[in-house]
Amino acid sequence: MRRIMLIAFASLAALTLLAGVATPQDLIRTEEVSATFQARSIGDSNVKTCRAPDGTYSRFEADFAGSLVAGREEELDLVVRGFEVLANQETGLGAVEAKWALRSADGTKSGSGELIAVFISGVVPPDPDFGEVDGMFLGDFGDPGGSRRVLWNFSAQLTDGGRTLTGAIGDPTLAPNPAILFPPDPC
Repeated sequence: MRRIMLIAFASLAALTLLAGVATPQDLIRTEEVSATFQARSIGDSNVKTCRAPDGTYSRFEADFAGSLVAGREEELDLVVRGFEVLANQETGLGAVEAKWALRSADGTKSGSGELIAVFISGVVPPDPDFGEVDGMFLGDFGDPGGSRRVLWNFSAQLTDGGRTLTGAIGDPTLAPNPAILFPPDPC
């Protein structure tokens, strides 16, 4: 009986010591992110044209679903909702906005936020459902260690008549294109 009490006390003391050294806050650290993603459109896309004082604009809207594979070969489900390109038809330049969500298959990791980007049409005349999308994922991502801020630079291509969105996050081969998970106010 005395041996069991001693083992229990030693175990409790070790756990208390570990808890004092490695708190959940310590597990939430700044982390560089590198990932690729591919998503296909869900349903039909919508394309409209409108005139403005500075020219003609095209608006492309679609929702996408696919996967994101992190540098450590971890695959997450990716959903992009309300993906909207508003592009000037004369210049081929535009803005992109959307909402995004990520979830691991086991549900232990998830995140969501917004996507903002610059659109550069890859064809002449400009086409709002084919081009380069360069911007940033902003939001929050949570895992068993806690929640962190998403600051992910990315480059992607919108192809196949707007049915495919393929890209890379934090890709060092594309200029300096850093991406990080950042802890909540560490100070």
